[in-house]
Amino acid sequence: KTHVKKLFSLSEKRDSLSFQENRSVTCIDDMNHGKIETNRMSNQYLITDRGFGRNFCWYVIVTGVVVILPFYVSRTLHDFGTQVWNIINDAMMDMAHYFAFWSLLGLLSSSCCAVQLILNALSLGCAGFNTALGPSRPMFMCFTFYAQVASWSVAYNRPWIWSQTFIGTIISVTLCFLPEVLATRVPDNTSIQGSNVQEENAVADSTMHTMGGTAGKSHTLQFGVKMACSACASTVSKVLDSIGDIKNHKILAEDGVVVVQLRQIHDDVVYDNTDVQQIRENIKMKLEDAGFLAESLIM
Repeated sequence: KTHVKKLFSLSEKRDSLSFQENRSVTCIDDMNHGKIETNRMSNQYLITDRGFGRNFCWYVIVTGVVVILPFYVSRTLHDFGTQVWNIINDAMMDMAHYFAFWSLLGLLSSSCCAVQLILNALSLGCAGFNTALGPSRPMFMCFTFYAQVASWSVAYNRPWIWSQTFIGTIISVTLCFLPEVLATRVPDNTSIQGSNVQEENAVADSTMHTMGGTAGKSHTLQFGVKMACSACASTVSKVLDSIGDIKNHKILAEDGVVVVQLRQIHDDVVYDNTDVQQIRENIKMKLEDAGFLAESLIM
């Protein structure tokens, strides 16, 4: 039984690596032909992802019909809801509690993106918040929407709490849409280190080779890196930006794959296997220092 389990484990690992390699080869082919385009992964649960808007609208409609509408139709439910809302308001009379409430809703609506940024700043890597909370993001955004509507409906006839309500809205909206803001700053097609149009055209015309000892104008390396959200992809991108040996990079966060294209100093200078290996280890070290365990993938 132990041998059978080992065989299944090895087979699954081989299939996983094969899938990552196939996606990386596609990515390299895009880089090779100048088709480096922004990659938006469906498992990042961004509002621009297909189906996100539909799910959000359904949550808004269902919540409105099943939860909100009965409180206006039934006098008993309306009185009960008013009492609950008054209790919540009393609990949030303290300014700190009020802002903490909106911060919590905003964090849940962003899959704790801000918390992940703090973890990345501390070099603690990916905590997997988006994996756990991402599928429920449309629901949390729906709750945030109705909470804002309720908050402003109460504040409408109370001008003295407008400023407090406005600040709460800013906090909530900022945290809620933080993943989208970060996604726009993650250049999955990254053209970095001052590369220009002529360099990009030269890359598109050149043949890209891997560590096979073959001479060529460019080398590409690929790594398996655990990334579950825009915050992690943004941090990985910044790390790669800081490495002078990298000319271009592309991030496939959905599959946890990073493909980098090395920079050549001169056209007649060719990296040998030792040089490439040193650069590979340096990239892995930089990523691991940032909290992201990097695994070299063989193409």
